[in-house]
Amino acid sequence: MDEFTWTCPVCNEVLATDSWERLGLMLTTHKEKHETGQAAAVPWLKDVVPEEVLKGNLVTMDEVIEKVILVKDFSLKDSTFKEDTFYLSLVIEVDGEERILNTGAERIVQAFKQVDKGKLPVYVTFEKVMSSGGRRVYRIKL
Repeated sequence: MDEFTWTCPVCNEVLATDSWERLGLMLTTHKEKHETGQAAAVPWLKDVVPEEVLKGNLVTMDEVIEKVILVKDFSLKDSTFKEDTFYLSLVIEVDGEERILNTGAERIVQAFKQVDKGKLPVYVTFEKVMSSGGRRVYRIKL
């Protein structure tokens, strides 16, 4: 006797039977379970991640220019935009709120490569200047 199986891509429930017709009926019933919320379901990201993370605690470099920032933590990661370069993800406090700042600014990345995480938190202020080639460049204000 043949066995016909199907695995639901949403909840991973496996349906198995000995005929195509029966499997078709089982699929209809299974679909109805999802539509009525009775099937085991993969949770939505919004249900497992804190709301403040999803509501955009990201801040842009331009939003923090010339402000005193408290850097609480950071990580260096391979850039997805430019091969053989890094980007920096900073956990900062600015204007009394904890935020995340991502940057690939080369001078800032190079500076944070030298930071011993054991010495955190540290204060920093960033500035934006124009390079001789007319590009905006972000750097640490001294």
